[in-house]
Amino acid sequence: MKEAEKKELMKVNEELQRDWNKRVFAHIRKLKAISHPSPNDSDGVKRACETYFDLCEADGMKPSISGLASALGTNRETLMKWLRGEISIQTADVIMEYFSMIEIFDETALKDNKTNAVAGLFNMKNNYGYRDEVEHRIIDDKKPSNAEIEQMYRDKHGIIEAQPHEIDYTEGDKK
Repeated sequence: MKEAEKKELMKVNEELQRDWNKRVFAHIRKLKAISHPSPNDSDGVKRACETYFDLCEADGMKPSISGLASALGTNRETLMKWLRGEISIQTADVIMEYFSMIEIFDETALKDNKTNAVAGLFNMKNNYGYRDEVEHRIIDDKKPSNAEIEQMYRDKHGIIEAQPHEIDYTEGDKK
């Protein structure tokens, strides 16, 4: 690739980045303009959540937990406390419906390769309780007993069995 072509490509990439930044900031400004409902106002919570999802769709943005929290006039940490029941609110079940929509979106994006796999897995584990499971299977059905393990250890290290009553602990070290 010629130097002039490299410069042109870099210029295009910079423009694309600036365009993306502009789109994201415009989206955030619209998000911040959503009227925040009372956490116990079921209709207001539904309206704010629907407005947020409509905004994401219109702007071509992926919904996020932080975005949902912002639409509800709170932050991610408080939203998660509402959903876990650590802070009691009457609309937790309504919010959970929309939270689960974000989970479905994130899972689908990961499955359909629409997101970075590492970032997607991190997100799924940290936000939705997904985890890696490892299955351990013992191939050999015959395991040695504790007595057999003890004897193998004694044989390997040349240990002679001595009964506690055969050892005189009172005599100290004779030199």
